Parts: sequence; C-alpha cells; structure tokens
Amino acid sequence: MTRNKPSGFSPEHIANFHRTQQIRRDLLRKMGDILEVWRDCTDKACQRGRSCRRNDAACLRGFMGALPDQDRRLTGYMIQNGAAGMKPDAALAQAQARIAAEIAQDGG
Repeated sequence: MTRNKPSGFSPEHIANFHRTQQIRRDLLRKMGDILEVWRDCTDKACQRGRSCRRNDAACLRGFMGALPDQDRRLTGYMIQNGAAGMKPDAALAQAQARIAAEIAQDGG
C-alpha cells in the first residue's frame, strides 16, 4: 500500500529526531555506567570494559526494574531535581524528604 500524502515532517524534523535518538542512547548508556549496571551484567565484555556495551539500554531497564519501588522513585526524584538545576547533595536530600513525606502520607 502506498501513501497518498507526503509526510508532514520536514527533513530538518526528521534529522532532529534521529539526532535526539542518538543522544538518548548515549544518555542511557552514561546513566548505566554511572549506576555501574555492568557489575551485574552477564556480558563479560561489559564487565571487562566497566561500561555497558549495548545500545538498547536493556541492562539499565533491567537494573531499574529490579530495584525496590522506593529506590526507583528516589532515583527518579533525584534525576528530576538535578534536571531542575540542584546540586547532587541537595537533589538527594530533597528526594529523600519527598520519599519520607510520601511514606508518612500513605505508608509507601
């Protein structure tokens, strides 16, 4: 089946999309390296290189999925705080306070 209408996206939009996808892959790999997910990886090349060798972030997703819910939320809040411009120690402290408030409010 052929398309009757051309895409509504310009070549610039398409190029930006592909560039963003590459940045996303690089960012996810870097986050995996910061969290040292390679330590539990079954791929020996990742362990030897002390860095994730995959492009699909499967190791990072597996690592985050294995974390308890509270730790996963803490990590997410820390990332949000850091993206908002907070320094790492302040981002952690605010994330911990938010988790504590959530636990106090509804027990989890």
